Amino acid sequence: MMVLAVEPQCPRCNALIRGVLSAPEVVHRVNRRFVSVIVTHDRWRHYPSELYFTTHFPTLFWVDPRDERMVRPPLYGYTDRTERLVKKVLGL
Repeated sequence: MMVLAVEPQCPRCNALIRGVLSAPEVVHRVNRRFVSVIVTHDRWRHYPSELYFTTHFPTLFWVDPRDERMVRPPLYGYTDRTERLVKKVLGL
């Protein structure tokens, strides 16, 4: 699974989704290899912090769906290296 943790109204979260995760080659690879999940951190609602805790948004987690353990270190934030790192994980 690929789990993306975001906050509402987060410019970096929106930039990651629109700029990197919406690229056709990324969408194709994610859809073929992963179940993708977006978790929205909302201060007024329950956030599953016991599973994938973060205080930095956006955060990408790569998780084994059988036991929910992380199979790679999380990718925190959105920087000029983010697209390259996501593509590297996806094998692009």
